[in-house]
Amino acid sequence: ASEFWWETLSPFDTVESDQSWMRLLGEFAELHYVTNRKLPANVKEQTERWLYKHDFPLGDVHVVTEKAEYVRDNFGDRLWGAIDDSPYNIKGYARLGLPLYVREWQFNADIHPELPRVQSVKEFCRIMLEKTNE
Repeated sequence: ASEFWWETLSPFDTVESDQSWMRLLGEFAELHYVTNRKLPANVKEQTERWLYKHDFPLGDVHVVTEKAEYVRDNFGDRLWGAIDDSPYNIKGYARLGLPLYVREWQFNADIHPELPRVQSVKEFCRIMLEKTNE
């Protein structure tokens, strides 16, 4: 199987920390990986392979067209929060009033600046874990 450009990406800037925090969060919450990438045709399998290759915890992979609407319709009543960095998806989550934490980058800094920002997946996981005590 050939790799696409995004399969060669490192998981995150703090991968070991992010992975361990994701595993910890997975002990308390149901994890779902939702992507709205259009290509390639086997994006679900490639996403699963990337998650496995980088030792992320198990969770269902959902390939969808409209991420925010899918999350609302399938997880809205039990959603603690989501993390995303895509300007398009940020706008969708904001429009629907879903709890989103924006993974901050320079390219999305001016998109709904009122939404909470996180600098890493670890930071997002820490916030979600605090919700287990609420």
